[in-house]
Amino acid sequence: MTKPIESLITDGCTTDRVACEEAAKALAKSDPDWTYEVIYLGRGHGFLKMYCIQISDEDGDPIRRVYPRRMSRSEATKKREEKNRSEETRS
Repeated sequence: MTKPIESLITDGCTTDRVACEEAAKALAKSDPDWTYEVIYLGRGHGFLKMYCIQISDEDGDPIRRVYPRRMSRSEATKKREEKNRSEETRS
């Protein structure tokens, strides 16, 4: 599972969409009153796609944009696959 809010960096973005998605899911479970949405910010240096998590309050007003500390893409993908397998076995 992704670490809690302390593992997030504010006012930035990352090329790691999968890590953002996993962190957003973990945050949504820990605080369902707020919304955690992965957004695409466009292309950065070297034409890399950039992403972040936009945090919105109960009224839908954006509060902050964050991104998770470095997590390897393979680690994030592995965690997602493990989660999907565990959900399939529950069904």
